[in-house]
Amino acid sequence: MNVYIRIALSMNIQFYAKNVELSDKMKVHISSKLEAGLKHFKRVVGAQIDVSRDQHHRKGDVYRVEVNLHIPRKIIRGIATATDVFAAMDIAQERIEKQVSRFRDKIKTERKRGWRVWVKQS
Repeated sequence: MNVYIRIALSMNIQFYAKNVELSDKMKVHISSKLEAGLKHFKRVVGAQIDVSRDQHHRKGDVYRVEVNLHIPRKIIRGIATATDVFAAMDIAQERIEKQVSRFRDKIKTERKRGWRVWVKQS
């Protein structure tokens, strides 16, 4: 089942569910967590969220959430497993935030380095 939701960041979010019924509460929670984590980073083109449930286990970490953010020069991926969908999304969102902050720092240093080279040549 593919559900497309557009949030305030003008980013398309595609949900894919395998062996799980995604309720509206889950979709709202996932999209709000993603929006809150990326409010200072405006370069995200789209996001793909895969939610699945493991069929081989009944206890433990049976839910898996994979978040793929599409950015012009990169794809950022956060994968997490947990006992429920909400906890797995929280873990995946933390991992995505770390990668996004590293990517932002990299872009900032590249800009500074370019400025230094330009000033040095002048």
